[in-house]
Amino acid sequence: MNVWCRFILFLCVFAILPGTVYGFTYYGWWFHSGEYQYYVNIDYDPGFNEEIEIEAAASEWNSVESHLILTNMGHTTTAVTGRDYENVIYFGYLDGPGGSPGSVRWWYDGYGDILEADIVIDDEDTFWDGDGSCSGDFDLRSVLLHVFGHTVGLAHSPLETPLCPLMQDLGYQTCTEYHICQDDANGVIVLYGSPLPSMGFPGMILCLAILGGLFLRKRKNSLNRQ
Repeated sequence: MNVWCRFILFLCVFAILPGTVYGFTYYGWWFHSGEYQYYVNIDYDPGFNEEIEIEAAASEWNSVESHLILTNMGHTTTAVTGRDYENVIYFGYLDGPGGSPGSVRWWYDGYGDILEADIVIDDEDTFWDGDGSCSGDFDLRSVLLHVFGHTVGLAHSPLETPLCPLMQDLGYQTCTEYHICQDDANGVIVLYGSPLPSMGFPGMILCLAILGGLFLRKRKNSLNRQ
């Protein structure tokens, strides 16, 4: 394979993969500005610095090569009770032990632009920060990663694979760490765009046509030399 063939093949892979979607689903609303600015109510302390876990989860979503950014705007004493034009992450009562450890409530307009999104982490549940032993606790960072995914517009993924469990509708598993997989990243890239060039399916057809042309040209040159 000559230099030009290698270059075109590299360009095709680089351009197609960021736009390839395998199984994510979304609600139909997202932050049209591309930014989720949130405040943290830290009245509740589950036994460790929950703000570190919040920032770690936000940072993992921010690491996706997209135009989405999650930004911590500081602290607030506001509890999540209704629409107040402030996105709040709050530790408070949700549905008690054994229920969901985290949930999000949105307000959005007729165009699907999220106007406010508040997150509640159930302070009736017990959490684990990934250090030391775990005895039936939820991993707080994983819960936040999952809820952040919903917050920015991702619904539960229909994929049934252990390789990509974060946004699946499995129910929260105790003593288990989850992380963003490529399919989760692809969902955010489709919703918010990517700074990387991505041509998706049309790009695949174009690249295949170019590679086919190069192959036929090489084949023709080989026949001519014979």
